[in-house]
Amino acid sequence: MTTNTNDPTKTQALGAIYRKYLTSIEGMTREQAKAQSDKGCPFTAEQLNQAISKKQKLSGGSAKPESKREKTLDDYLNAEQIREARRLVEQGIRGNTLKMYCRDLFKIRDKAVLQAIVTLLDVKVARGGTRGDSFDTRFNAFCAEKLRTIDEVKAFIHEFGGIEYNKKATLPRMLSRAEFFANVHKMYAK
Repeated sequence: MTTNTNDPTKTQALGAIYRKYLTSIEGMTREQAKAQSDKGCPFTAEQLNQAISKKQKLSGGSAKPESKREKTLDDYLNAEQIREARRLVEQGIRGNTLKMYCRDLFKIRDKAVLQAIVTLLDVKVARGGTRGDSFDTRFNAFCAEKLRTIDEVKAFIHEFGGIEYNKKATLPRMLSRAEFFANVHKMYAK
């Protein structure tokens, strides 16, 4: 098939093959290849297909060598966005919440890309449990260590608990938990 055929389907097919040849072998961008293919193709379809298949065999049989490369955050976000995403993770934002922030802040709509960003940030979502360094875990370890007085417990909550644990609604719950630990200590101290 040559470019002098009048069949539009054959001309379109030859143009597509020629664009693939220009992008994969000549290293042009899609726009450059489109502009070049609009000028006409000096080769036949067989010549183009042979050149493309030869290139694929030489490069290991892959038409897209990039597809084997492992993706990094740089593939999805720029440096400023990566810093912002890491800052969000350091603040404790995880999973779907992080996806929503990325969608709103960076205007990313593709769900697969959002999931890839969360995965590459190494965000683990713990369902039904807490991370090992949470206040609840530290509080339980503090109470389990030895018998504590109410003043010691209140001082610990005030120092490490933050605003949430010092609220009137939460503080009694934490004190009752400390009381439970105290009762266990008293029971086994005998």
